[in-house]
Amino acid sequence: MVVSRAPLQLVGRSFRWIDLISRTPLVVPADLLALPGIRYVEPDAGHPDPLWKIEIPATTWMLPRVDATLRQFGWRPPASNVLVPSWPGLFNYQQDAVQWAVERQGGLLALSLGLGKTRTSLVTARVLAARYDNKPVLICGPKYVRSTWQREIQAVFGDSGYEFRALTSVKPTLLAVPKVPLFLFCHYDIIHAWWSQIAALCPRVTILDEIHKVGNPRTRRGRAAAIAVSTAYSRIGLTGTPIRNRPSELYPLLNLTAGRFTFGTPYDFRTRYCGAQTGVHGLVDGEPSHVEELHARLSACVLHRTPEDCGLELPPVTRDIVHVDPTEEEQAKYKHAFGDHDPREALEAILGRRASQETIYWLGRLRAVAASIKYRVTQELLDDLNAQGESVVVFSWQRSSARLLAGSNGHVVHGELSSAAREEAIDAFQAKGGRLSATYGALAEGVTLDRARVVVLHDLDYVPANVLQAAGRVSGGLRRRNKHCVEKWMVARGTLDELMIRIIGVKGNAIDTVLADRAAKTLGDFLGYKQESASLDHVITWARSV
Repeated sequence: MVVSRAPLQLVGRSFRWIDLISRTPLVVPADLLALPGIRYVEPDAGHPDPLWKIEIPATTWMLPRVDATLRQFGWRPPASNVLVPSWPGLFNYQQDAVQWAVERQGGLLALSLGLGKTRTSLVTARVLAARYDNKPVLICGPKYVRSTWQREIQAVFGDSGYEFRALTSVKPTLLAVPKVPLFLFCHYDIIHAWWSQIAALCPRVTILDEIHKVGNPRTRRGRAAAIAVSTAYSRIGLTGTPIRNRPSELYPLLNLTAGRFTFGTPYDFRTRYCGAQTGVHGLVDGEPSHVEELHARLSACVLHRTPEDCGLELPPVTRDIVHVDPTEEEQAKYKHAFGDHDPREALEAILGRRASQETIYWLGRLRAVAASIKYRVTQELLDDLNAQGESVVVFSWQRSSARLLAGSNGHVVHGELSSAAREEAIDAFQAKGGRLSATYGALAEGVTLDRARVVVLHDLDYVPANVLQAAGRVSGGLRRRNKHCVEKWMVARGTLDELMIRIIGVKGNAIDTVLADRAAKTLGDFLGYKQESASLDHVITWARSV
């Protein structure tokens, strides 16, 4: 317990951190120091003016034991009296999201597809920028969302004097200080070349669209994005999938939006909230832990909303598994590709454990064989749907699969296409319908396809968010128009597909545990793996019996 009631001096106060100092030694309760992000610094021995310092991140203020300790010293968390006026063109749930983000000077807006993340963040940035003499607002995101931002800025602000400027070259030039309020767009692939010029403009508000793309601080784009937003007092992160694979993926996103180390070090976060333990190959995540505490902390910096949370009564999505039985020849081909490997190798590799290049190559061969087994059935299904007048979007793993499944009259989108060719194929499909065949990454974000009513997942993916996001390209637009969406999951019996749907169930339940994400939870329910059966032990038992 605290043994000194000497008054603490407030030296730093914001919605991210508060720094408190004392000239009298004090003992901080051990349960407070166990919270990732809280730091207690004692003075150097022999210092002529010793100061004891406590750094409290904003994400811990609502925890009872933190609040009780602070109130012993007569301190109260800062309250916001900002009332954001109603903005024309915003729905009530969008206005509420703006109010939430303005009160917290930013945050991670984890809004589902179709809930208007772009427009919500623009209004939030406009309100916040007014506090900082209308310094430039920096928008970072994938290259192909640039036109979306430009179009939304025009729709929201009209001719009110806002300039939109996009950085496109990898050869930076000196950026002149703008004379009018500016929205500056820089896509992630070139931000490493521009970060110093951007920093010179001192943007005080930044928007990171599809923030998970810069979530890895070890990549060049991740490091550059962190530096580019370092001058911003307010940071708004946008993503429909804050957890794409494992709960530990939240940490770098929180670092970018809530503030660096507000959730402690990566080790602190993973051991406290991800059940991580040190194994043979280093730190390995387990089941989510201290979930209620994490929920309370996330409520201070993460706004996660689904259509149901916003009170939107949208028609449900119907999912259906189409099982494909391989022929004897196909079974022999798959067994030959499987060889004498242990099924546990596939399980550990898919779960994100350490995997050798040989194992990764082996899994690729298994996926390719499984895809070939399903070709004939998927083609028949697509032909039947098109014959019935239905437009269809089909997702696959390989570019060769995408080209094959497009048929003679379909449209193909994959990673090798230029932005112009990609937009041309999407526009042609939206105008005329038919069939659009794409790889998972090619339509990951920034696209709404509501011409189709049916989504066919020819291949599955290791990452639940990729599956949800791919299908969401179609279902999001349909649900806003009160139209029904149908998903067809193609699964080859006795192949890697059956292991992958079990892994999706495990990961989906882990995501739901942390974020209360109904979309992730329904994956486990739909695939027949409830919380009690979609456990790691259950999957290991199954893998050993194969």
